[in-house]
Amino acid sequence: MDSGNNGDQVEPTKDAKPGKDKDKKAKDSGDNDEDDKETAASKSNLFKSVQSKIGMDVTNFTLPVFLCEPTSTLQRMSEMVNFAQILNQAADLESPLERLAYVSVFYLTGFNGTERFSKPFNPVLGETFEYIDPETGVRTVCEQVSHHPPVSACHSENDKFILTQQSTPKSIFLGNSIELDTRSHITVHLPRTGDRFTVTKYATTRAHNLLIGFAWIDHYGPLHITNMATGDTATLHIEKCGFLDKGRHVLSGQFRDAAGNVHLELSGKWTKTVSIKYVTAGHSQPPGTVVALWSRPKVNAIGKHKLTPYVIKLNECPPELERLLPPTDSRLRPDRRALGNGQTRLAGDFKSMLENRQRSDRQEREKGTLAPYVPRWFELVQSPDDASVTYWRYTGGYWEERQKKEEALKDPTDALAQQLASTLLIGSNVAGTACDFRACVRT
Repeated sequence: MDSGNNGDQVEPTKDAKPGKDKDKKAKDSGDNDEDDKETAASKSNLFKSVQSKIGMDVTNFTLPVFLCEPTSTLQRMSEMVNFAQILNQAADLESPLERLAYVSVFYLTGFNGTERFSKPFNPVLGETFEYIDPETGVRTVCEQVSHHPPVSACHSENDKFILTQQSTPKSIFLGNSIELDTRSHITVHLPRTGDRFTVTKYATTRAHNLLIGFAWIDHYGPLHITNMATGDTATLHIEKCGFLDKGRHVLSGQFRDAAGNVHLELSGKWTKTVSIKYVTAGHSQPPGTVVALWSRPKVNAIGKHKLTPYVIKLNECPPELERLLPPTDSRLRPDRRALGNGQTRLAGDFKSMLENRQRSDRQEREKGTLAPYVPRWFELVQSPDDASVTYWRYTGGYWEERQKKEEALKDPTDALAQQLASTLLIGSNVAGTACDFRACVRT
């Protein structure tokens, strides 16, 4: 089972009305024949319904659950730190151009999981996600801070770096393909050196043959990363796939100082290996040296949904972790859990239930019967690099409050401590809303 759910079975709520699922114990190895027939019919219906949306933004278009994988978009953002050891190495380098090269390669490793064509579940407003990576020391916290338009904020850090991400996705439907607008706010800060790297130009992403034919994805075009502290720039380029796959996945690039002088070069494929070549002296390696900074892991796709080993870790939810999580954590989404357990129909029922609850929440907020949602862990601030740009910045406090909860839960006989624990890590006006996933399962 590739979801990492430890075999937990998800029971329907009174709001979810499962169909006649003959094999409720089906796992990710495959659903039963009846589900397969239903999926084929759903694909046909989907093809008919999307024909009128050619050229339109379909980011908020409701997709059937058979097109989803058992993750949330917040988990997809957390996947970015899969290869955080590259940033740890960058933080210890003395050459600013070398640090830029390492940070750039780290950013390119984010493409590693993009060949999965199943879509993560859209986060509901107020949904959160946390992860602690024991190998790199990285702690990540994410929150869905806006629903219309959809905005996801993510903060990852250890003692070497701070990574800030903000996703504001747009998807343009082109018939049998989708062009993804992947522009977002992504910044890497290295506290020791004061470097602040920002992606200033994003490549184009297009997913092909989503409804008919063999699905494949192509990232292509220019990609620029700038060190705002020094003015050094990475000018990278991803080849567009040509006839008979010519140029597919090929990377090239140069790393220039503020005066425009080239000090290092980049080459490789984002699906295989990415290397840098030292052109000038003054770095950790002499001119002419080629170093492979990243290679795709031998095991990179597991199970029906082809999740990477890192994503499977993001989904793991043992009892000792679950008791610490807020009810808004993505791991607790009933639709995600059901899909991970191979319960496709039940996942669809839960997905519809959450979408309906979120619509109801929005209507109540518009009527004033439910207070506006205020993000719990992020605040909208002005970019230090561009006064016309705002982004969602982590306000801090999540891990400190989590520690308080862990301490309060140590004595199960202390009623006051247990009551305190139930109030920690929860935002205002969350109880009973769509992001209160524990309540979804209880009701």
